Amino acid sequence: MKNLFATLTLAGLLAGCAFHAPQPPQPADTPRVPVNATPPLFKGV
Repeated sequence: MKNLFATLTLAGLLAGCAFHAPQPPQPADTPRVPVNATPPLFKGV
């Protein structure tokens, strides 16, 4: 009977902690594009 409780406890622990959904891939951080690289162009002010 003690083996059954130990097995159920271990199964519950493994089901709750060890098995989780894989995370989606994160985009790369290196290829950044500058948004405002040039000054704004004013025409006819």
